[in-house]
Amino acid sequence: MNQNPARTDTNNLFIVGAGVLSVLIIAVLLVWLRSWFFVGKNEAMQKMVLSVENPKLQELRESEELRLGSYGWVDKENGVVHIPIDRAMELMAAETETQKQREQP
Repeated sequence: MNQNPARTDTNNLFIVGAGVLSVLIIAVLLVWLRSWFFVGKNEAMQKMVLSVENPKLQELRESEELRLGSYGWVDKENGVVHIPIDRAMELMAAETETQKQREQP
């Protein structure tokens, strides 16, 4: 049997190249499947955890909304009050505008 050595080398190179390519494709697919699994798992976990409404959190939010939207005493003896946040922002904007007008020549 007389085989051409160049042909044998080409066949070996093709087999090695196909094997390396196959291993790379399998590795990429495994990494992609793993990340896809964990993304789906994390999304499901977040939905389960975040969908449960904590009654204490709801109560805290309601009390904060009431405080931010109303007038009331902070320290009655010293005359310190709290005002609605919207009104406080209006007053701060007006005060800033007044200061800018004073600074202009």
